[in-house]
Amino acid sequence: MRSTKRLWGRIIASVLLIATVQVFAGNLGTDDDNTAADSSSCPTPEGPDCINVVINFDKYIHDDSAIRTYFQIYSEKPSPSIFTPSGLRFNNHLLDRKMLSASEDEVSIRMRKGSVMKFEFISGQSVAFPVGDQSTMTSRIYKVDTAGELVAENAAYLYWVFKDTSKYVFDAKSLKQQYAVLANGRKVTQEDNQFTTVYDDNNLVRQVKGPNYLADIVIDDELGYHINIYHNDDVSESVNSEGFYIVAGLPVTEHVIENASGTSTVLDRFKHTRRASGTDYPTTFDYYAANDQWVMNSGDGLYIEDKVKYTNGGATIETYTIQDAQNHIAEVKKEVFTNIDG
Repeated sequence: MRSTKRLWGRIIASVLLIATVQVFAGNLGTDDDNTAADSSSCPTPEGPDCINVVINFDKYIHDDSAIRTYFQIYSEKPSPSIFTPSGLRFNNHLLDRKMLSASEDEVSIRMRKGSVMKFEFISGQSVAFPVGDQSTMTSRIYKVDTAGELVAENAAYLYWVFKDTSKYVFDAKSLKQQYAVLANGRKVTQEDNQFTTVYDDNNLVRQVKGPNYLADIVIDDELGYHINIYHNDDVSESVNSEGFYIVAGLPVTEHVIENASGTSTVLDRFKHTRRASGTDYPTTFDYYAANDQWVMNSGDGLYIEDKVKYTNGGATIETYTIQDAQNHIAEVKKEVFTNIDG
């Protein structure tokens, strides 16, 4: 029997690409997911299952910050876009935060995990608080004028401020991020951006060059594409006449994204394969419409993991039943999460 790994519940695929990610004291606040942990999840524990593949890429060279960048494929439903670069996002987490909308009453921000965080202003005041599922988050939005003073209306800038005083600064009209301020007070602007993104004729990400590596995205056909990672020693210093960097030799790592069904009319089998040092590490996601559920099958897995989540007396309890390839129970583990504020 071929070994499998199933995760019934939130489907998570996290891939460490180059090196172990570290968190330095100069990082931004951690209210949403600014930590550099190599993991991710669906928008809410109770929400629909999803595909959320996070591929860690290069990181900034700063004496006080090692916030990494990453590629992400996220989808709650089968879609043609997950098999093409149109469904691939490059996240330069320090300088590309997305404010989706803003008014005198509320603000919406796109989070890394794909959800939307909403803030509502108190009438006549300059501060907005998270609402809905994120109401317990500690970050705030402030309206300020050109001098950085708080205002109740007609703001020039919107500050997204975290508990550790770090913040992102957005233009209140264009909603574009202007700069970030780390917890130690250092201002990081677009001039500090160490990543160059190259787009193709369809405005899709074609290449990303960082301080140490280049990601070269190559479309195979309508069923899939490659993300090939090269060390900068094997990459040209400048672009050619067509606007692309030239690569030589073999990639350090390959990530193959493909429609595992083998046909463009069937969209319920997504496969991601990490290829390194001649070894393939495949992960396949199968969608079951009857349950509105993605099931993750790690082809190299040695066990099956069933996860059951429920609440009891205000505590959230997650039970993991781990079985070997012959379905013999090897371990039952419970994790209890409770609010320390009672």
